[in-house]
Amino acid sequence: MYSLVDQVCDMEAWLAFIIMTAFTILTGIIAFVGGALKKGEE
Repeated sequence: MYSLVDQVCDMEAWLAFIIMTAFTILTGIIAFVGGALKKGEE
């Protein structure tokens, strides 16, 4: 039972890490695409 609780805590930590990483990558892509579109318009 104790190991199961540890596993769940690890899963939550991984989930938070994955979400943060995905959010950072997504923000970078949006900023890159936005910058490329602005350059294309000029």
